[in-house]
Amino acid sequence: MRVSSAFAVLFLSAAVGCSQHTVSSPISAMPPAAIAAEAPRSAGFKLLYSFKGNPDGQNPYAGVVALKGTLYGTTELGGKYDFGVLYKLSTSGTEHVIHTFGNASITDGSDPYGALIVLNGALYGTTYYGGRAPADYGTVYKTSTAGAEHIVCSFTSSEGVDPFAGVFAFNGTLYGANYQGGKKNYGTVYGCSPSGKVRVLHSFTLSPDGAYPYSPPAALGGALYGTTYQGGTKDSSYGYGIVYKVTTSGAEHVLHKFTGYPNDGSYPYAGLHGDGNKLYGATAHGGTSNYGTVYEITASGSEHVIYSFKGAPDAAAPEAAPIVVNGVLYGTTPSGGQYNYGAVYKVTTTGKEQVLHSFTGGATDGSNPIGGLVNVNGELYGTAFYGGKYGDGTVFKIAP
Repeated sequence: MRVSSAFAVLFLSAAVGCSQHTVSSPISAMPPAAIAAEAPRSAGFKLLYSFKGNPDGQNPYAGVVALKGTLYGTTELGGKYDFGVLYKLSTSGTEHVIHTFGNASITDGSDPYGALIVLNGALYGTTYYGGRAPADYGTVYKTSTAGAEHIVCSFTSSEGVDPFAGVFAFNGTLYGANYQGGKKNYGTVYGCSPSGKVRVLHSFTLSPDGAYPYSPPAALGGALYGTTYQGGTKDSSYGYGIVYKVTTSGAEHVLHKFTGYPNDGSYPYAGLHGDGNKLYGATAHGGTSNYGTVYEITASGSEHVIYSFKGAPDAAAPEAAPIVVNGVLYGTTPSGGQYNYGAVYKVTTTGKEQVLHSFTGGATDGSNPIGGLVNVNGELYGTAFYGGKYGDGTVFKIAP
């Protein structure tokens, strides 16, 4: 079994104390051992599917999307070549692999980290590796719901490499972010046209700009807004990350520089979720207890911490932006919760927070949910990176 590259250079706690970045996920818990006594699941929580590993999927990094009542998602590993799969899943829990990544004979992509999007009845996503020869810097791909997949864009080092982030559709173009590459090797924001042309909107410079964008930008009022995991300082130190604005013509502006513990968040792996005239996001560290924050920010850059996570038994270290359902924010964290295997939380915009489910790390729910949630007909669906019946991750739903 191939070990997840999300854990190859891991441990956020170590990364935070270092003077340089890590190319890794910040989840703070390793694959869980069997829990001594399986805890009861939260009311409203249901395990939909447990991944089985090769030739099935293994380790769903991103969440799911819904199209015509069916859920679609990816796993980072698993499949025939152990480079991940794209799967569909009924809301009753019947799963089918519709595409296996890593087929060298068709120069396919591999290791899909970023979340899928739905556009005009098709699915679009990214792979961290792979692409058209001779490059191996990642791809943007399109697939039908039946699994007919093809590469839309392949990256060169000057365009950016290592797309952890998925893509965002805006005015007929796909926009995304590459974690590294570009002019200074601190990552890029790019546009990918339907015809396969890549256009770099911005190359990050670390100082006083950001560095290492981990999530795709979101649109608000005709511009794109996103985060970088580090950067934003006046010198060559790596900083705590930024919120940026970039126009589709490439004009970039730093809206907010995170200052970290105790009054602000730090290290925003999560992107942004737009709702009305505000954007909502999460940071993996910072806040009053240094276990991460949920924050809001306006298009002009006025930022406010809504809630600071406290760590177990509270949630901790969110990697995905919360979604808004009926004016309330819902999200996941890969650590924290009662058993420190992650949690689903809700928080009002005035800062009242509640843990809806604490993952046990066992067979009945899974552990370490990295991806965000999606609202489908009033129920929330998500994924857990590990755990489940076979230990290879799960898909779950929970009532808000």
